[in-house]
Amino acid sequence: MAILAINGGSARPLDLGPKKRPKLFLWLVSTAFFAATVLTVPASAARRPAQLSDTLVLEQRTETLGRVTTYVSEHGLKVLVRGSKCYLVAVAPSWKVMFCNDENKKALAMSYDQWLEHFPRFTYSAADEWDRCNTIVYKAEKLRRLGYIMRQCFFPAKNVNGHIERIDAPQRGEYYVIEKSWPGEQPYRILQKAFSCPNLAAIPVDLINETHADRVEAFGRHFGGVEHWLATSRIVDQKLPSSFFAYGQGYTFCRREAEVLNDSKKRADVDDVVRELLPK
Repeated sequence: MAILAINGGSARPLDLGPKKRPKLFLWLVSTAFFAATVLTVPASAARRPAQLSDTLVLEQRTETLGRVTTYVSEHGLKVLVRGSKCYLVAVAPSWKVMFCNDENKKALAMSYDQWLEHFPRFTYSAADEWDRCNTIVYKAEKLRRLGYIMRQCFFPAKNVNGHIERIDAPQRGEYYVIEKSWPGEQPYRILQKAFSCPNLAAIPVDLINETHADRVEAFGRHFGGVEHWLATSRIVDQKLPSSFFAYGQGYTFCRREAEVLNDSKKRADVDDVVRELLPK
């Protein structure tokens, strides 16, 4: 085998000899293989699908935010407020909580520990000051609802030397939760604070207040009724990319949730109510 060598401006063949031919052949093969690897690896990596997380999706109606769609996974959680551009999001491992409005670009943000000490205010009314997160509940049997095995709980209850006992009272209720084996309790406690539900290491599904007739005063009887503080109509499993739970950017930060919710749609809804109240 020979290649051209430059010698004083003239080209002459250079004989490498039989001993150098195998080395040159191996060098050419390894160079070609390296070039092919460099060119093909990025392309195959670009075609690789994004990592997906097992996510539980719940269609819910809440006393605090109205109708929402809740997404829960071990990597993050998200609550989309239907009929608006508002959402609550928290992402592992910090589980910082953000409540955002993509219409007016306002948001509230705080650490996980701050959120647990926080009392969410989604309206300007101070009518309901009851934080139900500290309500003690009695854990009863497991049963199937909406296609999932859930834990049925009852309240009120009391803690007697570390043992939870159910209290027989005229005003009582039921609490249904899904117990998952995900590590950590952060997503559960964030949701329970947002929906004002008792703290349990589980996903809140239904919180029902059952008030029964307990007394007669003068000529009236108090019958009570059933009130759904949290109601779930549908639950499905999905696989979602981690980017679905990403934090947004470019917001003006507020001090409470009601300021975040105050956008043009909410103001239009209030104006409609006022017009209905005005004399025709």
